[in-house]
Amino acid sequence: MFHAMISAIIILFISIFGIYFIVPLENSLFIMHIFWMFASFSFGFVGAYILEKSNKDTFLTHEELLVISRTDCLTGLQNRSRLNEVLHNKIERFKRYSNQFAVALVDIDFFKDVNDTYGHQVGDQVLVEMADVIKEDIRSTDELMRFGGEEFVLIYEEVSLEDVMKITQNLRLKVESHNFGVVRKKTISIGFTLCNENDILMSIIKRADQALYNAKGNGRNCVEFL
Repeated sequence: MFHAMISAIIILFISIFGIYFIVPLENSLFIMHIFWMFASFSFGFVGAYILEKSNKDTFLTHEELLVISRTDCLTGLQNRSRLNEVLHNKIERFKRYSNQFAVALVDIDFFKDVNDTYGHQVGDQVLVEMADVIKEDIRSTDELMRFGGEEFVLIYEEVSLEDVMKITQNLRLKVESHNFGVVRKKTISIGFTLCNENDILMSIIKRADQALYNAKGNGRNCVEFL
């Protein structure tokens, strides 16, 4: 907008210079030409400003709607819709550059008991606090999203099996020692998997989900790899 305005001003003054010095006009004609030039410039400038503002507002609205569509309204984390996009990109990068990553599903143990005993408002507070506890432990290259209900998903970039086992065990212990207010103590079960060359979006999620199922079957408050 700024550059367009400068260009228009330069053209306007060149035009004025031309009709005053190069092709001189009578005073009445000169004044009339000046009037119409400034009028055209003013209308053009106002029109360009309105159009730019309208386009900018439309762009911002689109961006805001995009963020909202990808965000869980309770925890503020990215949601499952965003997960599909992120995982697709991670898998493509793995196949092209061999950038290994892990997907971990985290489930709050016996979360239904929280809602049944204390009500859904307290249950929501536990979910928000759990999200905050997990966020404290992730690196800038990792991704944390709400998978749905009482489940979260973590994507760890550039890791080995040993790395993820250590990270997830530390997370499990951290949650176990955390005080969740009126609920006091809660634990989590974690199932994780590493990407392989044959993976697609659903296969890696399915494998992580099976690992989580194994963790629940083994007594909960533990980590399982598949």
